[in-house]
Amino acid sequence: MGPLATTFLEFARVEARRAPLYAAMASTIAHDAEILRLFADTPDLQRRPVLFFAALHRQVLYHPESPLAACYPTVTRGVAQPERAAGLVVGACAAWADDLHHDLSTRVTQTNEIGRAGAVVAGISHTTGLDRRPVALLELGASAGLLLAADRYRIRFGAEIEYGPPDSSVTVEIVQRGGRPPAGPHPPIGWRRGVDLAPVDVRDADQRRWLEACCWAEDLDRFDRLRAALALVAIDPPPVERGDALAELPRLLADVPADHHLVVLNAWALTYLEPEHRSRVAERLRRAGQDRDLTWLSIESPAETPELPRPDRPLRHPAATDLVALTTRNGRTEVTRLAELHPHGRWVDWLSDAPVTELPPAPTGITG
Repeated sequence: MGPLATTFLEFARVEARRAPLYAAMASTIAHDAEILRLFADTPDLQRRPVLFFAALHRQVLYHPESPLAACYPTVTRGVAQPERAAGLVVGACAAWADDLHHDLSTRVTQTNEIGRAGAVVAGISHTTGLDRRPVALLELGASAGLLLAADRYRIRFGAEIEYGPPDSSVTVEIVQRGGRPPAGPHPPIGWRRGVDLAPVDVRDADQRRWLEACCWAEDLDRFDRLRAALALVAIDPPPVERGDALAELPRLLADVPADHHLVVLNAWALTYLEPEHRSRVAERLRRAGQDRDLTWLSIESPAETPELPRPDRPLRHPAATDLVALTTRNGRTEVTRLAELHPHGRWVDWLSDAPVTELPPAPTGITG
């Protein structure tokens, strides 16, 4: 358990400023053998503090009367109490040990960050251009399908540019650091579909609770916005299928209506694939563009996804995520970095001088 204890200590050091509640508890957990033993027979990829704190947050949300819950802003609507939580976490984990172990063994963290919806709708507006056909939106790694419903949110870029219904129950506020997003609305989304290894049914209260638990407890605005989005999307959930995106991609592409403008989306999803699988997704999408026009919108970290096509140009903001559009029209493929943005979409820097790179024809051989 030595490496795991070190992982929690490093988490406490790195996150002390951003998440003092979790950082304080992480310091305690690193020195408690009984808590670390909850990870004893879990898969190696599950041994992560963020998964532990999601599992603990889930118990807190289910037990708002517990002493530890009084330290969580998502329960009290007040301020976090890190020092008190550090003294209570051992007892809470002992009481919830079976449930925590189950979640650590079977669940994965899922970040359904609707702050990225601004990049989605603006990216569609930019890349569809004068094509007024309805959009067919296909998302890889869709989880609960909240980004498939991006057109249902009110999205505001500063005080001037706004997308979506003004009376929506969900508002996404985005700070503009530079440039301007496309001003015009995009064509209506007439078909939408998602695929995910572990899709979340937004109509299921326990599955919604897990998504809420994956939000960090001190980020109340993000937590409340997620709750509002889950309630809105649950009224008419976009279909999200269970399956491997790479394996299911040919079938899903074949299902897209021919009279729609196809937009394929991934947002911090391909990051979690093996490098070889990322390369194969890119190859299959480029090959699909030889048969029909399509737009591929990718919102990923360049550092985490070097296999994906993007212009050979350094980021203005080194830790940013980038919004990259790969467009195929009449067999010709171009790749453009449209913007740099905060990983959760809190700010965006639109690149008015976005470089455009033309890619060579996609390989015609079939692989994997």
